[in-house]
Amino acid sequence: MSNIKKLRKLKIQWKILLSAMLVIFVFGGYMVFAKADSSVTVSVTTTATIVNQGTESNSIVATMSGRDENNVSQDSPDNYKPAVRNLKWTVSNSDIIKFVVSDSAGTKYADTAEGTANPTIYGNRAGKATITATYYTKAYGPDGSITYEEELGNDSVDIIVPLKINSFKAYRNGVELTKEEMLCYQVGDIIEITSNANDNNKIFVETDNDKTGSLSKDGIVEKVSSSGAKVTLKIVGGGRTNLKVRTADGDGINSLTATYQITSKVEYTDGVANSEGHSIQKLSDGTRFITLSDKDFEDFKEEAIPSNIKYPATAGVTYVSSDTDVITYKAGSVKGVNAGVAQATAGVASIDVQGNIGWATKDVVNVVVPFKKLGNDVSNMNVGDSIQLKTSAKSTEVTWSTSDNSVLQVDATTGLVTAMGAGKATIYATRVEDELSTKYKLNNQLSYEITVIDGFGLSLTSMSVNIGDTQNLVALVTNNPSKDDITFTVENQPDAAGVVPTETLINVVQSEDGRTFKVTGIASGIAHIKVTQNVNGVIKKATCVVYVTTPVGEITINPSSLQ
Repeated sequence: MSNIKKLRKLKIQWKILLSAMLVIFVFGGYMVFAKADSSVTVSVTTTATIVNQGTESNSIVATMSGRDENNVSQDSPDNYKPAVRNLKWTVSNSDIIKFVVSDSAGTKYADTAEGTANPTIYGNRAGKATITATYYTKAYGPDGSITYEEELGNDSVDIIVPLKINSFKAYRNGVELTKEEMLCYQVGDIIEITSNANDNNKIFVETDNDKTGSLSKDGIVEKVSSSGAKVTLKIVGGGRTNLKVRTADGDGINSLTATYQITSKVEYTDGVANSEGHSIQKLSDGTRFITLSDKDFEDFKEEAIPSNIKYPATAGVTYVSSDTDVITYKAGSVKGVNAGVAQATAGVASIDVQGNIGWATKDVVNVVVPFKKLGNDVSNMNVGDSIQLKTSAKSTEVTWSTSDNSVLQVDATTGLVTAMGAGKATIYATRVEDELSTKYKLNNQLSYEITVIDGFGLSLTSMSVNIGDTQNLVALVTNNPSKDDITFTVENQPDAAGVVPTETLINVVQSEDGRTFKVTGIASGIAHIKVTQNVNGVIKKATCVVYVTTPVGEITINPSSLQ
């Protein structure tokens, strides 16, 4: 048996010697080692992907398989097998993970480790790091130094050191807030957060509304400054937002993210005008209110109630109207519906299982919707005309009356006005008396002064025109209307049998000022031209009947036929 071993050793020695001589011969004396038939596969596994800061772990293990042609020893039964001494461990971020290594000087934390298949790692700072085991084929000189080295295979595993928030403090005017006070911050408060992040993997803050890291567009909280492990925030507006504190590489990783709900006091701002020029005022009893536009014949529009809410649609704020028949309140903007007074509440709300609403913070202001005229402004009517008057109040709250029934009549319930005779009269709209007039001193009666005239008509009520001939018809208008205010239609009159002719009997061309109509006969028959004028919603009408006749031809008399 010993002879066989000696023979094997001799063969190995001769192989090495012959190979070395061949290389020296071919490469002019330079010693070169190649991978040749070497092939090593490395597999890294771990029983735990989490290593807490300040703790050590032996959860990572590397296994190797394959052949290493340079791993040869005369007395070893493991010739050509991968050797543990050729493994090298590295980490993608040594600020996150360190290796625990020992040497003659003792135990220390290092960026790499060698010669082990089961390294000890140390959680240093928060973040995710990739640990890699690389196998090198090596050749050693007589003195044990490495004369040749080349990578054959590697494998990696990700390890996480969880984010730890070391402190979360808030200050108001330099004084630290209590936990109870931190349940609802105020504009101007400062929040300081410290963590176990590091300069190479800094702390990162974001919210549902701003994922840029600066929080410049969140509207509730804004970043003031940050370093590797610390961030300072400032409350800049009212509402609620979800704050995420994470490492730069921690997006979507729960163990590298901490979440906080930030609620800030919601407050209306007194004395500051909105875009419509309206502001919150106070009555003598301290009641706060804002009055919407009282301009007649102008519909109510949405307008913001001044507040500390920077971005009303995304501020996590609930907006409530106490009476949607008076106002609507959405995304920080209120709109008048009907005259009256209603409360507008803005705040951070929650609803329990019974459907009851609770408020973490809220503010309330009264919104005053004035009683005013809506629709068209009418000052003139013709006898027989009618118009529907409108106000900003509910119809059930208004009673209509007239100063002179011989000139104007009005339906006391609906406000429909009819012109009866020439003259002037006043229509009154009187709203029920309530706090709008008693507390806020706004008028509860509107008046419309209207002049009734007989000034609209046509220059002709009927005319005759031969086929091919043309006549003018003039509208006797009220005020100074544009062409768009004067319109006309043409209708054919049924014949004696009751049949309406389908052909065109007349052609009508309206002048540029709209007042003159050029009528040309086309075919015999009777047609009606109906002309209307719209004066601020009042429709005035007149009709002209046109008789189209066939012209009589020239009559010739033969004298010889006369007796």
